[in-house]
Amino acid sequence: MTDTIRKQSSKGELSSNNAEEQETG
Repeated sequence: MTDTIRKQSSKGELSSNNAEEQETG
């Protein structure tokens, strides 16, 4: 999950995408 959060943080969509990413993977 750390990689996902870091990638989203770079894009600046941590909150929006992170929620969906966690459900997917």
